[in-house]
Amino acid sequence: MRPRSHQRSGSTLRGEIPSVVVLAEDTGEADQIVQALSRLNSGRLLRFSHASELATNIPTTQVDLVVLAANDSPECIRGVLKWTRRQWSECLSLVVGWHSGGPTELAARENGALFFLRPVSSDSWNAVMMGVLRYQGYKLSNA
Repeated sequence: MRPRSHQRSGSTLRGEIPSVVVLAEDTGEADQIVQALSRLNSGRLLRFSHASELATNIPTTQVDLVVLAANDSPECIRGVLKWTRRQWSECLSLVVGWHSGGPTELAARENGALFFLRPVSSDSWNAVMMGVLRYQGYKLSNA
């Protein structure tokens, strides 16, 4: 599969490295994702505390993965996932929650997102980041 570097996708430009957006009030999950990206020698992470921050500071580059880990309501999660899909049609989504089988997991799965239970292991984040790079067609520099 060839890299999609500098292809147009909607109104955003795909860069040479993957972009990950994390919505998280706590920096713990963002730190784990940064470590996973570091192991692959690739990627940029943009962290926002709330969905409203993302909506008012929309990245101009193509976003490859959105991680929702801010303990938002299921209604907010649904809205962000729908907005994300409109903004970046090829973007993958992942929701992190405390309980399986509840309304948060249902909101994630109904809107095409993966759902992970806390705590998410480093191995799981590594696998997610590797999968995102492969799915989006980036060359893996250290895999």
